[in-house]
Amino acid sequence: MDSDDLIKIINGFIKLPYKFSYSCNTINILFYDNDKLVYSFWIDPSWRIIKNNKIISSSATCPWHEDYENEKEYNNEFHKWCSQTNYLDNLKIKKVLINKPIHDLEIHWEDSTILQVYITDDSDWNWYVSNRVKKVDYMAFSDTIKIETR
Repeated sequence: MDSDDLIKIINGFIKLPYKFSYSCNTINILFYDNDKLVYSFWIDPSWRIIKNNKIISSSATCPWHEDYENEKEYNNEFHKWCSQTNYLDNLKIKKVLINKPIHDLEIHWEDSTILQVYITDDSDWNWYVSNRVKKVDYMAFSDTIKIETR
């Protein structure tokens, strides 16, 4: 599979309702059809979110649990960090780009917010798309898109 084939798959679901969330400094974007989870993006670092030419969030700015004396303090900071992008759930995704040849990813929202994902590791995937119904993952490596079934 090449990136053009994957873009066709992505374009088939990016207009669906979605939920944007984090697992530590990893991004999850979950797409729903009639309240059923059908597709998702799983995006590992390195990434950044830009609005009006300003970085509003990045994988590098995520609070690290080890930097806090207690769980409550960490949770407060993590939720504060996450809240910077809460507005994305209310926006439509305008387009998704996979930059060749190394499969960097860009997601563009209707208000000009851009998520930029940089391939940083040749030995592992940096982001992937899951078809949750067919149980198929499309994993982006620097030199290829691999398909795995679960």
